[in-house]
Amino acid sequence: IGKSTGLIHNNKHIFNSRITYDIDKNNTLLFIPKLTYLKRDSESNSLSRSWLHDLDSLNLNPALLGDIRTIEKTHSTSDSEEFSASASLRFTHRFESKMGRSLSAEVSGSVTNRTATSIDEREVNSIASSNGNKNHSNASNLGASVSFTEPLAEKHLLEVGVNTNYYQNHDYNNYYTGATYNTFSSDRAPSPATVTEAFASGKPDAFNSFSGSAHNSTYSAYANYNWRFGDFTLIPSLSYNHKRDYSSRSFDYWDTALGADPSESITRSYSWMKPSIQLNWRKMTSFIRASYSMDQSTPNLGDLYTKLFPSNPYSFFVGNPDLKSSQSHRFNVNFS
Repeated sequence: IGKSTGLIHNNKHIFNSRITYDIDKNNTLLFIPKLTYLKRDSESNSLSRSWLHDLDSLNLNPALLGDIRTIEKTHSTSDSEEFSASASLRFTHRFESKMGRSLSAEVSGSVTNRTATSIDEREVNSIASSNGNKNHSNASNLGASVSFTEPLAEKHLLEVGVNTNYYQNHDYNNYYTGATYNTFSSDRAPSPATVTEAFASGKPDAFNSFSGSAHNSTYSAYANYNWRFGDFTLIPSLSYNHKRDYSSRSFDYWDTALGADPSESITRSYSWMKPSIQLNWRKMTSFIRASYSMDQSTPNLGDLYTKLFPSNPYSFFVGNPDLKSSQSHRFNVNFS
């Protein structure tokens, strides 16, 4: 028999804008800013009772033990707040010497800041325990691109370009645990008895409390060719991509009595080619698109760590530094 209640409150605000400024007939600026604010609060409670009446099958004496009952109560709360801001500025120049020839340059950036707190409290047959988590992360992203479009003939168009992007993220994850104690005991509960007291102590658990840092930079150069013939359009494309990843984690509250410090950092670099081809057919209101692309997925750096990582005081995780990139082939056909 059980009962549970829950409440979730979301508050989200988004501001979008698009501003176009024509410097003259050949030059245009496009500015796109965006602001986002998100706040989320949730709370849940549950109460469950279970028992066994058929004690004969357990060879127990009901007169001595009565029913075997389990009463469990849980209370969980969480709240998070996130703010992000992004903007892009694009400049486009159209050459007068040849219709369709253009040069574009774009810069973009974003910042995100997020804080979150969660608390889980549990009581099973008067034995109380609790844990909580405080997380703070901030991320930023900066990108730039340049592209050039050249009409080669009436129905042929070539586009070439380069892109670069830099991303970084810092994450602070602190885990707290309250004491496990009997709520009916006359003895004072050990300190910190609750997660709230543990928060106030400012001393997170060594297990699961760590800070992390990650950043990656990507570079790519590409060429697209567009050829229209009759009702068909053929678009082959080829790009070269290079990616450099860095990730680190540091256990600031680690106690050497627990074993070797699992703090670690890792760096990886990857390069690959990405070909694709697309064929479109359009007739009046009918449209068919068939495409093929090949891409590469790089390993998550968190899965490459070689030191034992304590997921909790009783279990550990270790990565595989020999993981390789995976290659994918994708075929798509769309009809409308």
